[in-house]
Amino acid sequence: MHDAYVRFTTVVLVFMALIGCRPSGTTSTVETDQIQSATNTFEPTPTKTLTATAVVVPTVVPTAIGFKLPEGDQPGQLEHHQGDPRPTIAFSSDGTILATGHQNGQVVLWDTRTGQQLQMLKSDTLGPMAEITALSFSSDNKLIAAAQPWLSRVNVWNVSIGAVEKTLEGGYAMTGAEFSPDGLLLAGGIPRGQNPPDLGQVVLWNTQDWSSRQVLDDVAPPFAFSHDGSFLATSSGVSALATGNENIQPGALVLWDVADGQQIKTVAVDGDILGMDYDTEHNLFAVSLIRTVSGRGENVLFVIDAETGEAIKELKAQSDEGAPIYGAVNLEFSPDASLLAAYFQLNRIVIWNVATAEQLRLLQGPSDELRFPVFSPDGTTLAASSSDGRILFWNVPNH
Repeated sequence: MHDAYVRFTTVVLVFMALIGCRPSGTTSTVETDQIQSATNTFEPTPTKTLTATAVVVPTVVPTAIGFKLPEGDQPGQLEHHQGDPRPTIAFSSDGTILATGHQNGQVVLWDTRTGQQLQMLKSDTLGPMAEITALSFSSDNKLIAAAQPWLSRVNVWNVSIGAVEKTLEGGYAMTGAEFSPDGLLLAGGIPRGQNPPDLGQVVLWNTQDWSSRQVLDDVAPPFAFSHDGSFLATSSGVSALATGNENIQPGALVLWDVADGQQIKTVAVDGDILGMDYDTEHNLFAVSLIRTVSGRGENVLFVIDAETGEAIKELKAQSDEGAPIYGAVNLEFSPDASLLAAYFQLNRIVIWNVATAEQLRLLQGPSDELRFPVFSPDGTTLAASSSDGRILFWNVPNH
């Protein structure tokens, strides 16, 4: 377990180091402690309030209090466990359920149409070591998977009965979990570390019998399935920023054939990969990179043609005052891939028009972090987890 702690903490430390980087083309340096001390007084108008109890029960508990969807530019909200600042979130494939995965190992299901708390899924382990870092619904919404890095596993629940159907043992610090769109596979991922031997791993399980289908070495979360589930996009590389070694081989975006575990395409990128998503229809990667120059990092975001490896768009983010924003992670294409959302330290999410690279909207939360942006399946709503104990919802801008 100590080794699991070291690996998982490595990811956290690398992430914390990122907030000291600036976009390419800037010359001034912002120190980490200055960024962490920054505050934001923006308070969104609450239009939707839900309260989850802390009792682990699989029964339906109606808790709708003033349930409203977002109105105009004002966000809606879902209030959950106050002791859990940043739950992981996921929509069901039909958008009728929102799941929140918590630091104590609980998964709570919410009805997005009525505002009711539907279930708290039963778990064999609760407490800080059961923290959930990724959630994914199966395509038929019958199963939900959760990555639990401290327990080195992915737990799979049967939603109809609210109980664990299968526990899949993975490697140390398994932080990623995602069902394929056809529901036939479940991917789990171990992040890369600071040293070349620690290059990560992705495991593919068959959901029919939970047997291991493929083990992909030297790649790591984030990852994304193609729309038909036939191949998987992953990232690779070791952090030059964390090691201080600028001679380390830059990262790469890798496409895999899930049938035989063979690489289809490798796209080299100039830097360490902080965040990535893949658009199957247009064969595009969105990637956030950090480049190490003279011991310091600079952050750049690109849309890359997966066939040619060419960066066809560079995405710039800026505040309302026009100052550059940096440190992008948690990239997410909208369902039709016309939009891209990214979480930035501190407390910001930016939405771009992918075709034009235009920044459409800057979202800010009421506290120090606003993370895990997720589009609803119909693309009309963006949800994000706020560190003040709420899930916030925004209407997606027209494009």
